Amino acid sequence: VHISLKSFEAVQVIGDGVYQGTQVVANGNVTVSPAARYVEVGLPYTSKLITLRPEVAIGGQSSQTSKMRWSEVFVRVLRSIGLESRSDGDTATYDLMPFNTTSWTTPYTGDLRLTHLGWDCGVLTFQQTDPLPSTILLVGGTLDLGGQ
Repeated sequence: VHISLKSFEAVQVIGDGVYQGTQVVANGNVTVSPAARYVEVGLPYTSKLITLRPEVAIGGQSSQTSKMRWSEVFVRVLRSIGLESRSDGDTATYDLMPFNTTSWTTPYTGDLRLTHLGWDCGVLTFQQTDPLPSTILLVGGTLDLGGQ
């Protein structure tokens, strides 16, 4: 595929709806393998959603100074593929996948559960690093306050 980008620039490739990874432009060309009828080529970027710290009124007082953790989180998505998440106190990033699956290759609509949770400030991060669809409709769950 011939494109008008500088040589040695990294691009991400989708061929016939399948993510084919990152390629490097060489003399204005990108190799698409396996061959595809419909090709999308673009610069890599990461889409990121970071929630605000939850506020819960406790007897007329603010929860902003309390330690908090999500004991259960669900994320409602629409026609999404390959979403990653982490809580604020966590350095690792976890793949969110539909229940009872080990890979996520077709668009999914429904609720995803986040299980790697610990005590932190209640902020959650969701990101999509591949050029695949991800639409988050809702983030909800059960929040614990004042723990260890």
